Amino acid sequence: MERLCKCFDGDFWYVLKGTKGKRVGVSSAKLALLAFTTPQQFLECVWPKIVASKNGLSERMLLFYQRRSTHVDSEKMADQSENLEQFPVKSLTDVFEKIYMEHNTKPPVKYTLTASAKELFFKYSKPCEESQSASPSSCDGSTGSKKLKNMLSVALNMHVLYHCLKKILALEAGTTPTAIGAQTLQMAISFTETLETIKGVSELVSITFDIYIEKKKVF
Repeated sequence: MERLCKCFDGDFWYVLKGTKGKRVGVSSAKLALLAFTTPQQFLECVWPKIVASKNGLSERMLLFYQRRSTHVDSEKMADQSENLEQFPVKSLTDVFEKIYMEHNTKPPVKYTLTASAKELFFKYSKPCEESQSASPSSCDGSTGSKKLKNMLSVALNMHVLYHCLKKILALEAGTTPTAIGAQTLQMAISFTETLETIKGVSELVSITFDIYIEKKKVF
């Protein structure tokens, strides 16, 4: 868990090697992790341990729960399949390869916010700052900063993915603009808030489940 926290923050990663105590490692370890899991097992076995550790890992994770899709009749599915066959993109492999080739550079590509996006960002981050000044316990500073970092990460991923996908669908070429607009940032804010709500509910479920198990052991 400590290593995962460092990877999220892009923190240094050094270890002592040999009898002379020589330090080896990297100055900045970064990792983006996407995982799929069985909800019940995750909530019962994994998530309670992550929450109980209180080392900051739970605040760095975004959880998404997908409900079961409604039944779609075969005829409608066939129509949609025919429409998809007409698209120039048969899979996301080409999209991801383009993103990799464009961003696998030194120095790395830097992205900024447009003026309207910056205004929206400061407006979004202000309520947490005001809450901290009124009652420090009501909004932990580190938690707030991680939430903002997660939101900006989501906005950046949306910006790059959507632009590359649109270009390929339109059979066009060109690099991704380095300025993220307000519309994309607003989508990222809404998505992050939804994920934070889901995560909050899952943490309450984990705590309640732990209490239930402890009481069951007593009786």
